[in-house]
Amino acid sequence: MKKIDLFSISTVSQTTADLYLGSGEVKRTIPGQVIETQYRIKDGLYLVLTTDNCPYEEMLHILLINEDLTLIDRV
Repeated sequence: MKKIDLFSISTVSQTTADLYLGSGEVKRTIPGQVIETQYRIKDGLYLVLTTDNCPYEEMLHILLINEDLTLIDRV
């Protein structure tokens, strides 16, 4: 697992954001408003951790994304 800085997000609502690959086009809407950390794991998978940016009611979203930027699983 290698820490990366590949994705960025732009807030859509209080609980969702658009995920960008680099400075390119929107790839998908994801839960959360802040990327806390992101990793590239083996076999072209990415692990992205986001939060809702809501003090005292924080929620952590753990997203597993494949190399085609399809959301495989989330917790």
